[in-house]
Amino acid sequence: MSRPTDTYSSTAAIRLIAAREARAVLTRKSVWVTLVIMLVAVLGGLGWGAWQGSKENAPQVIGYVGAEPAALAAVTGDNGDGPAMESVGYPDRDTALAALSDGDIAAIYRPAESGPGWELVSESSVDTDSLTALRAAQAAIARDGFLTEFGISGEQVAEITTAGTVTTVRVDGGSDDGAFGDPRTAGTVMVTLIGLGVLVMSVMMFAITIGSAVIEEKSSRVVELMVATVRPLDLLWGKIIGVGGVGLAFVATLFAVTAAGIGFTGIGERFDVEIDLTVLPVLLLFYVLGYLFFSVLYAAAGSLVSRMEDFQGVQTPVILLLMAVMYVPFFGLTQVDSTFMRVVAWVPPFSSSTIPLQYAVGNVGVGGVLGAALILALATAVTSWLAARIYRSSILHTGSPVGWLKALRGVRRG
Repeated sequence: MSRPTDTYSSTAAIRLIAAREARAVLTRKSVWVTLVIMLVAVLGGLGWGAWQGSKENAPQVIGYVGAEPAALAAVTGDNGDGPAMESVGYPDRDTALAALSDGDIAAIYRPAESGPGWELVSESSVDTDSLTALRAAQAAIARDGFLTEFGISGEQVAEITTAGTVTTVRVDGGSDDGAFGDPRTAGTVMVTLIGLGVLVMSVMMFAITIGSAVIEEKSSRVVELMVATVRPLDLLWGKIIGVGGVGLAFVATLFAVTAAGIGFTGIGERFDVEIDLTVLPVLLLFYVLGYLFFSVLYAAAGSLVSRMEDFQGVQTPVILLLMAVMYVPFFGLTQVDSTFMRVVAWVPPFSSSTIPLQYAVGNVGVGGVLGAALILALATAVTSWLAARIYRSSILHTGSPVGWLKALRGVRRG
């Protein structure tokens, strides 16, 4: 196998292979269908969320007849600290019922028609938060009235109640309720989790594409012609860069649409949560590193077999590792501040999914992100060196599959 070394250019060869692989991926309908489905899901989810947020923030209008009940006055307008509620009075029962029927009010708060107590009349299910607030206010009024008969004032009751209250305070200012415990970061965490789902799906889709392409070329013997003119490692990196470029554009498009959709719908303000969109570049950075890490493994896996039927066996260890990377941040949502989650965020390749989550909750800053990225990049370089040696020694192998252990022993002997 000879090639004119004086005119051969690795850069030109990699560029040529990358362009070829990118065109091959872009001609697949499945890639475009997946992108369209994901875009529709993102836009539909943001639209639905904005609609729900509008309903959530819209005040519940409660009607009453005659004088406003004390409990209703205590929870409506600026008086209540619970759900947004407003009250409107009507001169008689029939007028109030007509307003309820027309949808002008959500419910009518009135004394019970039979027996003591009060009732909230509505045409459908009552908002549970509003009902809870009214029950608490009515109970407080009844309690204060009862205690007043014994000479105990409302101020004394409040003092006694406050003295018996136990609250938890953490030195670091964090929350014991997991990733969604802090309203300042809950919105960012949600965006991060959605981004992680896109990240893992994209890594899986495009990295597997490389492994499948290697097997197709081996089974058709095309690879024998290619390595006669292109060095195996140039062929490998041309595939990774070409497919990866399409994958990067795929993910960047989804993230750009997500950022634009969040800004256009104002979904954060609708749910009264903050969304830090700087998490999207962090996700994009770790997508690139995660893709490089797993793509070289899939390329090596593809070089170990000659038939697509044998691919499942050799890719199983890679899939298991990828699944572990995906599940760790989701399983650790309630314990984002635990020692395990803080440590695993620095361990490649798990850092590709856990560091964005740690950044979202505020446990690491830009310096931590760059440090974890550097460690992952070094681990990716080592993995690439190892996988490249496996690829180079196995790319022309035909016949029975080569196991990972045998391939690694061959690398060690080489």
